[in-house]
Amino acid sequence: DGKDDDGDTKMEDAKKTFKSLKELDLEHLAFRNGAHTMSNSTCNLPPQSWRATKKGYEEVHVPGTIKVKHDVELVDIKKNLPQWTHAAFEGMETLNVI
Repeated sequence: DGKDDDGDTKMEDAKKTFKSLKELDLEHLAFRNGAHTMSNSTCNLPPQSWRATKKGYEEVHVPGTIKVKHDVELVDIKKNLPQWTHAAFEGMETLNVI
């Protein structure tokens, strides 16, 4: 047949593919009030946080969380979980408590 090697056939295939794509109406998705829709008038930050105002944006630096020690033991998989879950934790004996 040889039509696969023909440039016209490939162009027709491309046109069919393009026509099958759906168009996305960006105007319909836009916020009515523009970017100000997501603005907050106030924001309470945790202690030790700080802001750096730059041209066109603001950086907010928040320190990492403090690890809390739990006096809870680890969960023994074989003793505390149903048999059907054991395959998911193959090679592990315990799990952390959430």
